[in-house]
This record gives sequence, C-alpha cells and structure tokens, in this order.
Amino acid sequence: MKSSQRHFLVRVNGIAGTFSTKTGGEITAAATKAYDGGSTKPDVLTAPPEVGDITVGRGYDHQRDASIVRILRQSVGSYQATLSVTPTDRNMVAQDGGENYPNATLVGFTPGDVDSASGEMSSFALTWAIENWT
Repeated sequence: MKSSQRHFLVRVNGIAGTFSTKTGGEITAAATKAYDGGSTKPDVLTAPPEVGDITVGRGYDHQRDASIVRILRQSVGSYQATLSVTPTDRNMVAQDGGENYPNATLVGFTPGDVDSASGEMSSFALTWAIENWT
C-alpha cells in the first residue's frame, strides 16, 4: 500500500498535539574526488553523513499553543526535543517504522502571518537542527 503525504504523524516530544507539515531532513555526505596521477577514474572520499534542518508547522490553536509558543520564541538556539515522523495506515492508525531525531535543537521560530481581511488559518513553524537520527 502506498502512502500519501497525509498518512504520517509528526510529533515534537514535550509539545502537545501533532504537526501538519514537515519539510527537510535530507541525509547527505560531502564528497571529494581524488585522482591519482594518470588515472581517469577518481577515488571518492566522503565526509560523515549529516541531516539537513527539519521544519515542522501547524495551525495555531490559542488554547493549545499560546504557552508553548511563548517559551519557544525565547528558547531558539537552546530548546531541545525529539522529533518523530510515524507512518499510518489509511485509517490514521500508527504503523511500525518511521524516523526519530533525538536531541534536535530549535534554531528557528516562524510566527504566522496576520491579515484582518483573511479567513485563512493562522499557523507557525519550528525549524530544528538535527544532531542524530535513528
């Protein structure tokens, strides 16, 4: 069974509720090509793999989010948490597997836009630097 983007639960340990969006988290390793004299094929040397920053976001709910948003705004650069991305079945029941990012550090807080003429949902986003992954 293939999954759509909506069939994942995105959580941040210590923050109530789930997040509706997640971007980033690519795993890359910098590579250098080294040629021996006269060789037409390089030796490929790589640095250790790293995970790119992950941004999670959701609609702002004043009752649920007001107190944690106050804390997070003042804790950029020091707040740490575990992020998890869990696949679900079509009935939104959590399945085995997924991604875990322990000791992620909050490196960005993006408040929602405000427009007195809009009926669109207000949202906020959190950007995390990833130290480790499982």
